[in-house]
Amino acid sequence: GAQVVLNVGMIRSDKGQRFLVEAAEELIRRGHDCYFVIVGRAAANRDVEVRLREQVRKAGLESRVLLTGYRDDIPLFMAMADVYVNASTGVEGQSQTTPQAFATRVPVVGTRVGGIPDLVRDGENGLLVEPKNAGQLAAAIGRLLQDEPLRRRLAENGYQLAQRELTFERTMEKILEVYRKALE
Repeated sequence: GAQVVLNVGMIRSDKGQRFLVEAAEELIRRGHDCYFVIVGRAAANRDVEVRLREQVRKAGLESRVLLTGYRDDIPLFMAMADVYVNASTGVEGQSQTTPQAFATRVPVVGTRVGGIPDLVRDGENGLLVEPKNAGQLAAAIGRLLQDEPLRRRLAENGYQLAQRELTFERTMEKILEVYRKALE
């Protein structure tokens, strides 16, 4: 019966996982029966991952925050998620995992960074918070965990967006249109 909050991506300082762990600490302290799953590993700077694991340990969250390392079975994780979080704090071009969450009807909490607000429309198909703000992140996640009708509505709207605008075919149409205009 516990709920799952998912984050997928390389573990880097600009991906905001440390703020997600702070949000997890706050939500668990407030009594939410939830687990946080962070899928990914550090590509270059392993110190970031070591510090993240130490943060989890110091907060006493080892039983509630799981850092899986690299996985190639992301659809299985999306299938178990109640909420997907993109907590990026810096460079975020075009998220790959946010459309995956939309396509699997998982509601999204994202930060107002880079291309995330181009996909996540606050209150319509997800919730947006300021980057580097664990309190806002916790509030948005908690809101979705507590409000099943809101979770369902945002997830369905995200799914509809994915079907309408984010398919491979639609993306190729958009790219070809850019090429056509450039050739004119």
